[in-house]
Amino acid sequence: MALSLLEFPVPTLAVMSLMIISAEDTSPGLRKRGGIKEKDLDTTELKTLVCLEFASKVTEDTVDWLKSKIDAPKTKDGAGLVAKKWKRNGDGPWVLLISGTTERLLLSAELMEIKKPCKDGSLREISVKHLDLFQDSEDLDHFLTMSEKQRIILQELESIRTLDEDISIPGIKSVTFYRGEAIVAGLLMKKVIYQLYPLHDKKELKYLAKEWYQAVVKKQPIEHVRRYFGETVAMYFSFLGYYTLALLPPATIGLVSKLLTESDLDLLIFFSFFNLIWATIFLESWKRNCATLAYQWGTINMEPFSKARAAYYGELGVNPVTGILEPQYPNWKRLVKLYTVSLPVVIVCLCLAVKVMLIFFYWDAITAEYSSKHPSTMATLLTLVPGIGYAIVVTIMNAAYNWLARALTDWENHRLESCHENHLVMKLVVFNFVNCFMSLFHIAFIQKNMEMLRRSLATLLIVQQLIQQCQETLIPYLIYKYYKRKITKSHEKQNSDQSDSDDEWSEMNNDLIFAEIESKKRAYVSTLDDYLELYLQFGYVFLFSAVYPTAAFWALCNNVMEIRSDAFKLCRILQRPFSRPTSGIGVWQVVFEAMGALAVMTNCALVAHSPQMKSLMPDHKEVDILMWFVMAEHAILLLKYLIEMAIPDEPEWVKIAIEKVEYEANQILNMQRLIDIQKTLGLQHPKEAKKREEES
Repeated sequence: MALSLLEFPVPTLAVMSLMIISAEDTSPGLRKRGGIKEKDLDTTELKTLVCLEFASKVTEDTVDWLKSKIDAPKTKDGAGLVAKKWKRNGDGPWVLLISGTTERLLLSAELMEIKKPCKDGSLREISVKHLDLFQDSEDLDHFLTMSEKQRIILQELESIRTLDEDISIPGIKSVTFYRGEAIVAGLLMKKVIYQLYPLHDKKELKYLAKEWYQAVVKKQPIEHVRRYFGETVAMYFSFLGYYTLALLPPATIGLVSKLLTESDLDLLIFFSFFNLIWATIFLESWKRNCATLAYQWGTINMEPFSKARAAYYGELGVNPVTGILEPQYPNWKRLVKLYTVSLPVVIVCLCLAVKVMLIFFYWDAITAEYSSKHPSTMATLLTLVPGIGYAIVVTIMNAAYNWLARALTDWENHRLESCHENHLVMKLVVFNFVNCFMSLFHIAFIQKNMEMLRRSLATLLIVQQLIQQCQETLIPYLIYKYYKRKITKSHEKQNSDQSDSDDEWSEMNNDLIFAEIESKKRAYVSTLDDYLELYLQFGYVFLFSAVYPTAAFWALCNNVMEIRSDAFKLCRILQRPFSRPTSGIGVWQVVFEAMGALAVMTNCALVAHSPQMKSLMPDHKEVDILMWFVMAEHAILLLKYLIEMAIPDEPEWVKIAIEKVEYEANQILNMQRLIDIQKTLGLQHPKEAKKREEES
C-alpha cells in the first residue's frame, strides 16, 4: 500500500546527521531497506560517469592526492566516490575516471532532495527508507538516471574542502589553499584541472537520434530529453518548440497578405495588431505551460543559480550566518568596477556599433548611386553586397562582444550564480539590440525608406541565421570528425600490440577511446547563447512586422531546422552538460516581454509613417497622424496588460497541488511537534494510548 505524505519521516537534525555518513558505514542498513545488493560495493564493475582531466604538466603526486580525496568517505571529509587513474596515450595528461556505488549515490540523492515519481502517481523527494514506494525501485542500479548520477557526482566533487594539511598541494608548490576552500573548483580556476565533463551514453544517444533530430514530423521527446540532459536543457527545447508552434498563425497570415497585396492599409493594420496581441498571448500561455512542466519535474519552487560561484574570490572572513570561513568581497568595490569600467566599456562598444552602422549606410549609398548610373545585372547584385557584408560584420561583432561581456562579468566578481547570470544577460541584450536593430530603426524613422527597411530586415534575418547554423553546427562537427578519426587510428595502432582474444582489453580500450573523443569536444556552457539567438529572431519578427509580414514564415522555417540542429549539436558535437534543475527560463521571460511592449510602439509608428496612411489622410499633418497612433499605441498596451492579467501564470490545478503539499507539510510539522511535547512531558501518543486501552 502506498505511503501518504503524512507518513513520511520529518528530516530532523538527528536524522540528517545520520544520512550524511559514508556508504561504507551504512551499507547493511541501506541494503536491508532498499534491496541494494552486495555487488554494488564491487567498484570494478562501476561504469565511468564523469571524467576529470588534469593539465598536461601535472605530476602523478598531485593526481594521487586528489584521487585520495575523492575516494575518502564523507566521515573523513572526502567525496565517498570511486576514482580510477589513467595516463592518456602513455605521455598524455592524467585523467580520473569517476563513478559511485548505487548506495552512495542514493544517499546523496536524498540529501539533495531529488524528486522521483511514486507508485501512487505523486512526486516525492527520495527517501532511502521507503525506496520500495517509488516507481522503478525494483532495479536500483537504474533507479537514478545517468544525468542524475552525474549531477550528484558534481555536487560531491564541489563539496570536497581543504583541511589544515591541504594548504599546499603535493607536486605543485605555486598553488595554495585556505582551510575550507572548495578543492575541485579552486583547481579548475587555477588551471590545474583542465576540464571536468560527464560522459554520454551511447544507447540513449541512439534513441534520441531516432526520436528527436532524425525525426521529421514527430513531437519532441521532452521528457526523455529532461531525463538525459536535465531540466535546464529540456526547458529550452520546450520553449523553442512552443515558440515555433506559436509562429504558425503569423506566418500563415503573413504569407497570405504577401500573396494578396502589399498596399492594402486595412490588411497592414490588421496584421500588425494581430501580431502584437498574438505575441502577448504566446508569452502568457507559455508561463502556464512552464509552470506545468516545472511542477511535473518537481522544480516549481526552485530558485535557479542560487548557490555561490566557484570563481568568487575575496579576503577570507567568517560568514555570520553559517560561521564558515569563506571569501568576502565588499559590495562597493563591485559597484566601482561596474560603473567606472564595465558601463563605460559597454557604452564604447555601443558607439562602435553605431559607427559601423553609419559606414554601412555610406557604403550602401555609394553602391545605390553606382547602380542608378550604370544599370546592369552586376550593378544590381552589387547593391546587395553592403547588406550581406553588414550582416556578417554584425555577427562577428556579436561574437566578440559576447567574449568581452563574459570577461567583464567575471571580473565584477558576483557571488551568486543568479546575479552573475543576470548581469551577463543584460550586457548581451543591450549590445545585441543596438548592434542588430539600430540600423533598422535608422532606416524606418530617420530615412523613412520602407523598401530599404524590408530589404535590410530580410538580409539580416536570413544571413545571420545561415551563419549561426554553420558556426554552431557545421564547423564544430568537422573538427569533431577530425579528432575522432585521429584518436581512433592511434588506439587501433596501440590495440594491434594486444592479443585479439583479450576481450577485457578490447572492451576497456573502447571505453578509453570514447572518453578521449569526448575530451576533444567543445563544452556546452549554458543555454544563454541559444536564448539570445531566439531573442534576436523574436525582435526581427515582431518589431517590424508591419513592413515585413513574411518574417514569421522565415523564422518558422529556421526554427524547424534549429530544433534538429541544436539537438544534433548536443548529442553528437558537444560535451554532455551536467544536469541542472530550473523552474523556468528565468530573466529571459522579462526580456521577451519587454521586446513585445517595444514592438507595439514600433509597429504603430510604422503604420503612422506608411505611404498608405499619408495618402489616406492627405489633409492631416504628420504630427496629427502621429498623435492618433500614440493613442492607438496606448490602447494596445492597455489591452496587452488586460490580457496579461486575465491569463493566470499557473493553471488552477497546479496552484491547488502546491497549496495541498504546503498544507500537508505543515500537518507533518505540527504532528512532530505534538509528539516531541508528549515525549518531553512523559505522555503517551494518543494512538498508542487508544491501542493499549483496546487491548486491556
